[in-house]
Amino acid sequence: DLAARGVARFGPDGVRLSDATRGGVDCFDVHPVPSGVLVSDIANDRVDLYDPVLGTPIQSFVLTDFPEQIARRRNGNLLVVAYLANEIVEFTPEGAVVRQLPITNLGRGVVELGNGNLLVSSGGGVREIDSLNGDVIRTVRLGEGFRFVDRANFGSNCVYAGCDEGGDLTGDCAVDL
Repeated sequence: DLAARGVARFGPDGVRLSDATRGGVDCFDVHPVPSGVLVSDIANDRVDLYDPVLGTPIQSFVLTDFPEQIARRRNGNLLVVAYLANEIVEFTPEGAVVRQLPITNLGRGVVELGNGNLLVSSGGGVREIDSLNGDVIRTVRLGEGFRFVDRANFGSNCVYAGCDEGGDLTGDCAVDL
């Protein structure tokens, strides 16, 4: 909802059901969890848990500078990339911070790979990093414009890295691993 800068719920028929957030929130990403909806709020530099029906905040979780993509790890913990803080924050579903991993080049997206490492997109490209200390394992692609990353299966195990500018070599906004 661009006017309110919030999150709205819609039914399968496209009818608006309710506002999942209300006023003063500048949502960058939304991630459903059993207890509600996690929202990365770039205006207030935090990740909040909202009641998806009432649109009211339940709890503030992570405080970090310009939180972008939220992703779930296989162990149940959550990750949020902090664009201006140059870090990835791992936290439990209850909101306790597990670790803060330093990254470079204005992080934007993150997804956990099958080997437990993290694939991170940033202003400088896409890199695989160690999930315990943030060390770079390898550079997958250099370039600008990469955004969120996620897993997609097109008949083989690959990870998709959405982009909007020069980082995509083939024009399909995918980084095939």
